[in-house]
Amino acid sequence: MKVTPSLWVEDAKPIVREAALVASRFGGLLDHHPRRCWDSQTNHGETLDEARKRWAEKYQSAKRVLDAFGAEVEPVPESEAVGVHYPHYKGEKIKVVNLPGLGPIRHRSGGTPIKSKPEKIWRGTAFRAACQKAADDAVEAWAKKLYGVPVTA
Repeated sequence: MKVTPSLWVEDAKPIVREAALVASRFGGLLDHHPRRCWDSQTNHGETLDEARKRWAEKYQSAKRVLDAFGAEVEPVPESEAVGVHYPHYKGEKIKVVNLPGLGPIRHRSGGTPIKSKPEKIWRGTAFRAACQKAADDAVEAWAKKLYGVPVTA
């Protein structure tokens, strides 16, 4: 059963935008998050399968809100979500430095990245910006579908 609340577009826009933001974020995580990557978006101690299950629940919840209002989910491109990282270096020097309060840390210097061993890295900041743009685009498309012209608030 579908229930659509009767709201003015200006009042419904924040609700639709929040749902579009959540749907684009978790839809992008489901679509593009690699099994192995640097800066993974899973919680500490959580496997990727458990995280995907959690992401799917949040995505479906936000998608239901968008469907109730008649809005569409805007996808986030993979190029905004995943990048390439070269963590292995050839010829680098590692010096252990003891910092008070932190203990010993490694200070790496010199060397060149080994291009034959690339690894994927999650581009968090670029992904969040792409999700916000996708949410704004979804809201504009929804308002344009209702009125035929873009509505600004």
